[in-house]
Amino acid sequence: GEPYMVVRDNEGTIRAFFNVCRHHAAQLTPLCGQGCVDKFVCPYHGWTYGLDGRLTKALRLKGIKEFKAKDFGLKPIAAAEFGPLVFINLNPDAKKDQLRENFLEVHNILDERQFNDLSWVKRVEYPMECNWKVFVDNYLDGGYHVEHLHPALTDNLDISSYSTKVTPLYSIQEAAGVGDVRVGGHALY
Repeated sequence: GEPYMVVRDNEGTIRAFFNVCRHHAAQLTPLCGQGCVDKFVCPYHGWTYGLDGRLTKALRLKGIKEFKAKDFGLKPIAAAEFGPLVFINLNPDAKKDQLRENFLEVHNILDERQFNDLSWVKRVEYPMECNWKVFVDNYLDGGYHVEHLHPALTDNLDISSYSTKVTPLYSIQEAAGVGDVRVGGHALY
């Protein structure tokens, strides 16, 4: 995939950028990193960018004819925030409002189920030693594998109510719960 980074700037706005210095195409941050910074510094020549993506420092370029720092900011990526979730679109022509529109149904479902007030706890990574398409396809089988592969989960779901809605941009899977404290009365995937 494309290297990208998502930041919350000093004003609290979510922004996303391609994780590539505009000068020498070096990666600015670790691919799976997280943390707090007040700027991004290219490890190759030290070009420095603000959290808003502006180029704020480029060493020894004052004499370069017609160089304008404003033309060399980080390449932005459309980003939208819905409750605790951040959505991005790598298409350079995508607009933030388009993201909001495309995922409004997801936002409304999360809001109805009171998931929008969740807060981030920690990042957990699960390395998958398979083609990503096989992994994603696993989630699109309508729960067909659940009662055979996940019996403990099956005990907490009404499998007959399991449904999958697939759209060009996302899928929503739902099932009624049968009272388990972790699942509650409804499961949403």
